[in-house]
Order: sequence, then structure tokens, then C-alpha cells
Amino acid sequence: FKSCCRARGQKMELSNLQYGTLARVVREGGLRIAIIIRYSSIPPHLTTAIFSTCGMPFWIFLVAAVVSLPKQLAIVYVGVALESESYAHSGLDSKKSSHVQKGVIAVTAVVTVLSFFYIRRLMIAARPAYIYSRRKARQAKMQEIP
Repeated sequence: FKSCCRARGQKMELSNLQYGTLARVVREGGLRIAIIIRYSSIPPHLTTAIFSTCGMPFWIFLVAAVVSLPKQLAIVYVGVALESESYAHSGLDSKKSSHVQKGVIAVTAVVTVLSFFYIRRLMIAARPAYIYSRRKARQAKMQEIP
């Protein structure tokens, strides 16, 4: 993806304000931002594309993917628990299992929403610098043309 879609990613970065500011946040943020983005409500397939087109080092991507596994496992747990509950009891008390499911859903939702709003706040803060850099690039391009 990195080699095939880098040009497309750069084109989107120049034409789409949201994508451009997110790419800027990713480039400047490092490992901490990569982990937070993986926990946000931004779909994982989109974050993988953004990470690869922004030139994120593989080790940062790998660490962020491994650290964000609990979010993915929570989703899988809830799905399995709901499925097993519809066919037969899983051996646990169904009331206890229900409380665990609700707790997992609540924690996952809170972490997802908080991380999304944090990333959104960083994107809003990066917007003026992104717009300024785009404006300077357009001015330089206009001065090049005879």
C-alpha cells in the first residue's frame, strides 16, 4: 500500500483539509499519537492507509497495532458472548456475563470517544499551520510560473 498509493495519499493530503491535517498530526505525533489514533473511532483500515502514506516507520506501526489489540479483543469478546448466549449458557452465570459485557462495551465506548475527541482537537490545532503551509506552497508555485 505504501508504494502503490503514496502519490494518491499526497494528492489527497493537498486537496482534502481533514486528511491533510490528520496526516500532519500523524507525522508530528510519533508513537503516542499512533496509539491514540488506533484507539479512536477512526476505522483501522483507514488508519493503516494514513500511516503508510505518511511515512510512519514500521516499528511505530507495529507497536501501535499491538498496543491497540485490547480494543479489537473487546469487540470480539462481546460478539462471542452474545453469540454463545443465544445458543446456550457459556458456563458463567448469565447475569454475571451480562455485567461483564456491559462493562466491556462501556469502557470501549468511553476510550474510543475520548481518543477521537483528542485527535479531533489536535487536528483543529494543526489546521492553521496546515493552511499556512499550503498557502506558502501555492505562492511559491505562482512565483515559479513565468
